[in-house]
Amino acid sequence: MYDGSITYNGSGWKEIVLNSLFDYNGIDNLEFLFENRDGSYSTDYPKFLVQTALSENRVKRDFKDASFPASCNLCAAFNNLLNIKMKFLPCDYTAGTVVTASDSVFPGNTTTVSISGQDPAATIQWQSSLDNINFTSISGATSAQYLTLGSNQDKYYRVQLLKNGCAKLSNVAIVAIDVSIANYCSIGTGTDLFDKYPSMVITITVGLV
Repeated sequence: MYDGSITYNGSGWKEIVLNSLFDYNGIDNLEFLFENRDGSYSTDYPKFLVQTALSENRVKRDFKDASFPASCNLCAAFNNLLNIKMKFLPCDYTAGTVVTASDSVFPGNTTTVSISGQDPAATIQWQSSLDNINFTSISGATSAQYLTLGSNQDKYYRVQLLKNGCAKLSNVAIVAIDVSIANYCSIGTGTDLFDKYPSMVITITVGLV
């Protein structure tokens, strides 16, 4: 995340701006390597404050009195942890707004959901949910518009945006199922078996009412 020289000329915190952002997992995906190629053991060397007595070794150190070590001959391990402060950058970009081409559709029909006004540098990932709580990313849905699949139940849609390692979520839009013509009716309540004439064909015509 950073590779370069730094000038350390006093006490207190030294701020290093990373070359690129990354997601820190809080456990084991950050390593700090410091090489002191100036001065000597007696006149010019940095001092780092650490937390001691950890349950396992976190630091390795090698040294040579008058020059840089040629190889890791000593490399003593210590159960110390270097004091580090991290500055987390806020997601200071616009997430945009998700809208639907139609608020409701008939069962099995499709519609389009789209996002606009978002930061053009952010990547797009559409997500859907049946309960507006648990969302799942839709494979391949990474453009500003998404054509929904036919469904027989209401679905919720949103966009997860990502820029410089910082994720944001858009608003949620619902595509409701219109069941106004999905109702059915039954004719008759008989229980007698009608099998006397096997070759008989019965045609029933039902119209909309």
